[in-house]
Amino acid sequence: NKYFFLRRGQTENNIADKAAEIGFKAFGINSSERDLEPLTHLNDKLIVGTTSGCAKDRNIGKTIFETEKEKIRSFLEKGYNENQHCFLVFSLGGGTGSSIGPLIAKELKERNKSFTAVVIHAYNQESGRAFYNEFNALKEIYSLSIPIISLDNNKIIEHSPNATKGKYDSFNYSFVKRTKAFLEKIEGSKNGNMDEMEKRKLLSVPGLIKITVSKP
Repeated sequence: NKYFFLRRGQTENNIADKAAEIGFKAFGINSSERDLEPLTHLNDKLIVGTTSGCAKDRNIGKTIFETEKEKIRSFLEKGYNENQHCFLVFSLGGGTGSSIGPLIAKELKERNKSFTAVVIHAYNQESGRAFYNEFNALKEIYSLSIPIISLDNNKIIEHSPNATKGKYDSFNYSFVKRTKAFLEKIEGSKNGNMDEMEKRKLLSVPGLIKITVSKP
């Protein structure tokens, strides 16, 4: 494996778990033990803080990061020991993901690690606190000038107002499968010519990245 997923915070998407299910290495960090329990496919999990979560309070998350920084650094190295690029997945509306996610991104950039931030936007129906968190997290992320993949689950609600969990699972699978299809693109194939170094370079360019699939 050259690529791995790292999940930060609590989110209905559980994208890292879906990625592990189809063959990626995937790891999870959370301040809530309960939120990590359902993620059965992750290769490893790390609980930080008091295990009870941040209750959408970014200050709590930032304090946890500073207190547990060395533990988090060691956990990150587990991913990079066998892989060369990380998809750092975190939600923007919660407390843990929106606070620790940008701090991990900053840490990875300062250490010259190859990574792409995968950010998940708050639902339109969420509280004002969630949008406050998203606004501040996005400010911090954009200030880092890093590569970003932006996922908006509100698009599902727009098309399916009564969307079930299965609909969101389908969306998550679609994302990780498209990512895998891109990464497994064979050099010199009829669909294009992109070697491994070019793929990683593309995923490391600062700015927004869009992944799509063309029909044969």
